[in-house]
Amino acid sequence: MHPSLAIPGDLLTPETYRNGLAGADVVVHLAAATGRAPSDESWRTNARGTEVLLKECHAAGVPRFLFVSSIAVTFPDVSGYPYAQAKVRAEEVVRSSGLAYAVVRPTMVFGAGSPIQTALSKLARLPVIPIFGSGRTPVQPVLVDDVVKAILAVIDRDLFSGETFDVGGRTALPIEER
Repeated sequence: MHPSLAIPGDLLTPETYRNGLAGADVVVHLAAATGRAPSDESWRTNARGTEVLLKECHAAGVPRFLFVSSIAVTFPDVSGYPYAQAKVRAEEVVRSSGLAYAVVRPTMVFGAGSPIQTALSKLARLPVIPIFGSGRTPVQPVLVDDVVKAILAVIDRDLFSGETFDVGGRTALPIEER
C-alpha cells in the first residue's frame, strides 16, 4: 500500500506546501512545465522550483526524494531546448542535494490528456504528415500507467542510492512507423 498525498502549491512559494512535507518519508516530484512552455517558465518551474522544493525537503527532514525528469536531458544537443536545459539543471541540483534520491526519466508519455499524444494525433490527421529529421530516430513511447508502476517500484525497492532510471515502452520504433 502506498499512502499518498498530493500537495498543491507553487514550487517557488513554499508556504503553500511546507506543512504537507512534515513527516513525509519520500517526496515524488512530478511538477513540471512541459516542453511547450516558454523558456522562462521552464527555468522557473523545472530548475528553480526543484531547488526550492529540495531546500524545503531538507528543512522538513524528508529522507528520500524521487525526481521525475525527462529523457530529453540525454539528447545530444539541448542548446535550443530550454525545457531540456532546465531539466538538466534540476537533475544537477537533485544530485548535489545531499538527500537519498532517484531520478526517473520517462520518454514520450501517453495516456488520457497527454500533450504529446494530443499533438501527434493532430499531426496524424493532416493531409500530409510531417516527418521530423530523417524519421528514423527511434522513439519508445510509454503509457502513463507504466511510468506510475516504475515510480512505485523505485519506492517499493527503496532504490534511492542516486540511480537514474530511463522509462520507455517495450519497443523502440522509428517515428515514421507511427
